[in-house]
Amino acid sequence: MSYDFESRVNRAGTGSRKWNVMYDVNPDVAPGIPPFSVADMEYHTAPEIVEGLKEYINDAILGYSTPTNQMKQAVCKWMKTRHDWDVKPEWLLNSSGVVPALFASVTEFTKPDEGVILFTPVYRPFYMAVEENNRALVECPLVLSEGPHYDIDFDLFEKLAAEPKNTMVILCSPHNPSGRVWTKEELTRIAEIAVKHNLIVVADEIHHDLIMPGSSHSVFETLSDAVAARTITCTSPSKSFNLAGTQFSNIIVSNPELRERLEKRLQARETTSCNPISFKACELAYSKGGAWLDACIKAVDANQRLLLDFFTTKHPRVKLAPITGTYLQWLDFRDLGLTSEELNHLLQFEAQVFFTDGVFFGEAAQGFKRWNLAAPRVEIEEALDRLDVALTAHGF
Repeated sequence: MSYDFESRVNRAGTGSRKWNVMYDVNPDVAPGIPPFSVADMEYHTAPEIVEGLKEYINDAILGYSTPTNQMKQAVCKWMKTRHDWDVKPEWLLNSSGVVPALFASVTEFTKPDEGVILFTPVYRPFYMAVEENNRALVECPLVLSEGPHYDIDFDLFEKLAAEPKNTMVILCSPHNPSGRVWTKEELTRIAEIAVKHNLIVVADEIHHDLIMPGSSHSVFETLSDAVAARTITCTSPSKSFNLAGTQFSNIIVSNPELRERLEKRLQARETTSCNPISFKACELAYSKGGAWLDACIKAVDANQRLLLDFFTTKHPRVKLAPITGTYLQWLDFRDLGLTSEELNHLLQFEAQVFFTDGVFFGEAAQGFKRWNLAAPRVEIEEALDRLDVALTAHGF
């Protein structure tokens, strides 16, 4: 089947969060301009999911529901065929999203004032899950080199993990915002340190299906039995299939003791009451959406190559590195020498391009922006044209 990743989707007035924020920032945005910020796609939903939901809704009674066996089997089959991961249906816990599961995991498996290690910069809710639960935020800053490219400071991680007060690490894999897929060797080193120092690991793998051609992702929990025994793996079809609005995730926990504790905590937070449409959308995505996802990845990869060529040849002072996972391009504008206010004005008012600000991922990311590449190519091209005019006008 041929899939459409080129048709524009006008989401103005539909309640889209990122479109609303764009108009809040600049009410005079020209017609036809989309935002490239929040991590949902500007692509139509996979037709297999749309048609499947239409058929389902004809006869469905939308009452209180629990996951069906068909959905559970679809998840397990997907994890086996896509990730070589043998997941059992009973390992699955459902949550209204990965973020509620992060909060619940921190609450359940750490005590007040204990330390939770984060590899920063990282997705803002990681910080929130720690700080709003009155735990100690322990940053293990990623080492930034030319690119921009990030590496893990394993010496520092070992030192932090050895401190008795630090009892958990939350891992973003693939990494958001940098689009970095950690190698199996890197994940193995994280695992060895976590096992050695008895850390609970919460692995947010919500982007693990979105791996660019030539790269490969390893599910953290599959590295060893010792690793699996201490890991909570957070997954969802939401990023892979543009289903974020269904508010649904699969939290996979093979250790029965950890699973029972987390399930009770999720229930106490009332985040397990997902709806029948979300269950069905998950089943359809994992059972029928593979070909669409493969085509989507190719479209995103083509978009990132467009950006790489543009900035390398026309505006090399804006730095970027190829993404190996996610559909999120990390851009380094620091060499332009602009203040935050000046940069935002250039982007949002002169070029009318709207990204996620780097400081959303931590103060160390001042001067960076994250560009969501899951959009029709023509919209990427038009944004680059506007950006070219604005940057050139300033002598960049």
